[in-house]
Order: sequence, then C-alpha cells, then structure tokens
Amino acid sequence: MNERNPSYLKFYKNGRVGEFRNIDLNYIETLNPKRAQSHLYNLKKDKFIVQEYFRNPQCGECFIKKLVTKNSKNQIILSSEEDTYIYKEVEVPLNYLVFKPDW
Repeated sequence: MNERNPSYLKFYKNGRVGEFRNIDLNYIETLNPKRAQSHLYNLKKDKFIVQEYFRNPQCGECFIKKLVTKNSKNQIILSSEEDTYIYKEVEVPLNYLVFKPDW
C-alpha cells in the first residue's frame, strides 16, 4: 500500500475488477471505469484469484495471477510470487456507484 499514491480495487459482476490509481475520493469522476486498469477475477479450486493481463516486450502477452485473501485487520491482500499488495476497505458513497465498465 502506498499512502502517498494509493490504488483502489472495485469488483464488478461478470468477473471484472478495476484498479484505480491517482484518484481523489472527493470527486465522482474518479471512479469512472474508463480510468481503471481492467483485470479479471474468478474462484478456482476454492481460491479467489485476480488475473492481470499486460503486454511486455520480453514476454509478449503475459498474465500474472494474484491470490486474494483478507487479514485480521480486514484488509484485502493480493499476492503473487513476486509481489504483495495490501488494500484497506474504503466506504464509497452510493451516488458514486453510477458507472458501468465498458470492458
């Protein structure tokens, strides 16, 4: 978790999750899915997984799978072999939930 430049996850139906960066929770347009990086999520063998897709000059098309868990502080943890990211729960006003992803 980077306190100066936090990122946020928003889970949508149909296996989509948006990762939002550089946002201002006082501004509704901040949570527009067009501003998010889209990822996929699913439940596989009783494990909740987020898959991040990206292109890289060295590996071409790549997928990174991250395991989603919660800790005793009720924080969401995304972990892979290389990295671990911690997200704390943030209450979002209901009127901010008007956007639908186009991906």
